[in-house]
Amino acid sequence: MVPPRPRAEPTLEPPARLSSIAPPLRQVGAACCVGLAWDRDDVLWGAEIGDRVGVSFGIGVGRYDVQGRELERPQTDIVAERVKSAPDGRLYLLEPGWLPVLERMDTGGGRAGRVPLPRARYSELDLQDVAAAPDGTLWLVDDRRLEVHHLAASGEHLGHWSVAAALVNPQGGGAHRVAVSPEGASIYVLKRNRVLRYAPDGRLLAAWGAQQLELGPDDFRSLQDLAVDGAGRVYILEVTGRIHVFEPDGWRVATWMAFDCPVGDDHGYPVSLALGPEGQVAVADAAAGRIHLYAPLGSPPAPPQRGPFRAHLPYGARPEGGGCGPAEASGVLEIGR
Repeated sequence: MVPPRPRAEPTLEPPARLSSIAPPLRQVGAACCVGLAWDRDDVLWGAEIGDRVGVSFGIGVGRYDVQGRELERPQTDIVAERVKSAPDGRLYLLEPGWLPVLERMDTGGGRAGRVPLPRARYSELDLQDVAAAPDGTLWLVDDRRLEVHHLAASGEHLGHWSVAAALVNPQGGGAHRVAVSPEGASIYVLKRNRVLRYAPDGRLLAAWGAQQLELGPDDFRSLQDLAVDGAGRVYILEVTGRIHVFEPDGWRVATWMAFDCPVGDDHGYPVSLALGPEGQVAVADAAAGRIHLYAPLGSPPAPPQRGPFRAHLPYGARPEGGGCGPAEASGVLEIGR
């Protein structure tokens, strides 16, 4: 394995925020989004969740334009918690768990067929995420055995390997996510505050993130999602709302706070990340029920504007419900202009 290059100060300015939208939800108590995708028609897909006795569960997938208006919902009856865009323009919906269902959708929300998952193999796994490669094959991650699985578009099993050896504490929490580089030569796996880069044959090429159980001030905090842009840069999202962007070898090129949440304030709600057709960045904060949209990384920054003075309130002084999100929902005090 080639060790990652040393950490460095970011070399790119954080992108300008384009807007912050609050998509309509199908029921009271729902939140968006545990899964997020941005398709080539400039439509956002969000997997909504509900909460019952402190346990989150999927309730469906919505489609929204970039102004936050609801579009026709996908024609599916599965309870998807992950939604991913594929290089061919289709989308994949994954109902995770020990009896997973994987369905293809076209950009208009119509069904394009289910991917048959061999029950003899996958009924014993806990599939948590899916990513489509340029060659049409699929990559999935199993949270029970900590494995990466490679499938043909037909559902045929092509191979798998374990990621446990690359994790300091394989039994720890945190999201389990997977993404593929634009050319398909690198498979990225996110688990337990680490980002692992593999070759398609399972060779570990690089890894970055905490190599000890006790986290330092610069280490990741409960990583929740990742994506890879057209230039091969890797975006990872913490539960705190902080985004890091890395080159494939682990050289950090940018970092910024996508929404207002003090570092270390793990509010318990999921956050998710998606990249748009032109490299835009979308971040969903379920605690606030909002999706924040950013310009592509490296684009000219927005001109500075005068605004209110902002400061975080003590945790106990936050609005009822707590959580993180935009200023009005995250304990941020605004004083004048």
